[in-house]
Amino acid sequence: MIKGITYSKRVAVTCTMVLGAAMLISWLSQKFAAAQDQRLRSTLNLEEQLSRQVAALSEFGDRNLAGLRSYVSHFQLLLGSKDQKETVVRTFGASWARDSGSVEEKEGYSLSTDIYRKVSPALSDWQRTVDILRSLEEVPGVSVTGFEMSTSGDRNQRSVDVLRVKVETRTRRSMQG
Repeated sequence: MIKGITYSKRVAVTCTMVLGAAMLISWLSQKFAAAQDQRLRSTLNLEEQLSRQVAALSEFGDRNLAGLRSYVSHFQLLLGSKDQKETVVRTFGASWARDSGSVEEKEGYSLSTDIYRKVSPALSDWQRTVDILRSLEEVPGVSVTGFEMSTSGDRNQRSVDVLRVKVETRTRRSMQG
């Protein structure tokens, strides 16, 4: 043992657990974000193919239109409903603060980005945070695109001051013509 250095085993174990939980959450977030990005790319490719098919059709018979309506319905299932933001806010709960971000209006849907903050999360909050991230990845039109922790303290004792989660929500909107 090196002379002059003292440490608490309890603090060392707690820091190790917090670091492990943070690494797990970060890994899960990246895994779910990659899967969501792949689904979005696939959906955008499908939308592009549909647009080309509509442009290429010379006949607009009932059979062609029924097929196109089926494809459009499939794309719309991947978008969230108009009240999707409220669903996300309820999922996070009252202990998280929401910082509104940007909103992009697309043709037929809108994309909004919000950041949810939790100040001074306790060790007992980590499992709930993992559960929130898992449940959000299963909601149509919602994807977790970022995860950030701000910490303070010295080498022997660190604490998480702020936890931030970036969430993108894609929602249907009526097309104005």
